[in-house]
Amino acid sequence: LSVGRDQIVLDVAAIRYNHLYKKGIKDLIVLNDDWVDRKKGDILICASGSGNTKQTVDYALQAINSKMNLIGITSFENSKIGLAAKGYDNGLLLIVPGREDNVSRYNEVAKKTFVPYFEIALYITLDALLAEIADKNGITEKDMKKAHKDKFLQ
Repeated sequence: LSVGRDQIVLDVAAIRYNHLYKKGIKDLIVLNDDWVDRKKGDILICASGSGNTKQTVDYALQAINSKMNLIGITSFENSKIGLAAKGYDNGLLLIVPGREDNVSRYNEVAKKTFVPYFEIALYITLDALLAEIADKNGITEKDMKKAHKDKFLQ
């Protein structure tokens, strides 16, 4: 979970992760947008370029309090997300380069041309992780296409 551009990247990646399917293998990844359904043992992926966006930090802390597994993704190891993920027994911190400073820019009007380096690197990282999960579980592109929902013209 995240906010702003980071959440858009996570939403796009979630569509791909929903296709991780192979007959005979129990669901590997279940995505649920309803935060109230969280439970112990679930995995929460939190992404924040700065690592200090309040809403994202709040999600990470709630995950810890709920005894969920936490994957924190940020450009800064010593940010709030970074410290939460690496200081938690069920946490994993992934450092993804891209942000130049660790100040949250959520809801701030851009003052200059902005290139979303972190968000681009985040998507590439999440897609590479998906490919690794698929490979380790023998899931092929053909298997993933079976989980794909066709869109029909109306």
